Amino acid sequence: YSTNESPNTISLAKINNGSELKLEMDANTNSIQWQTTNENNTSHFELQVSYDNQDFITAKKIAASEKTAWATTYQANFTKSYISVEKVYYRLKQVFIDGSVQYTNATSFVNRSGKELTYTIVR
Repeated sequence: YSTNESPNTISLAKINNGSELKLEMDANTNSIQWQTTNENNTSHFELQVSYDNQDFITAKKIAASEKTAWATTYQANFTKSYISVEKVYYRLKQVFIDGSVQYTNATSFVNRSGKELTYTIVR
């Protein structure tokens, strides 16, 4: 008898012109969204934020589906006062059941008053 344990895998969809993360804003809240196309052995996601693209802190912890073979959309919401600076960097920390982790590239979002929101993928 042998068991074949599946390796830790996760695939993120590019949902925002090449970025894994999408920011939506309204009058009072900001929403970060991402989508996986499959997951295996995933425990949870940690949405991390930074104002300098160097020191990231975990802002939200979101439970993962653990194992899927279909598209799954996740979302984390923030109040407007939390994101009051002009430029904010986000990334996902993907945590697997065995404790190993993967990080996405950071994506910066720039909020210019009265103008369209712009973003940059930081590699």
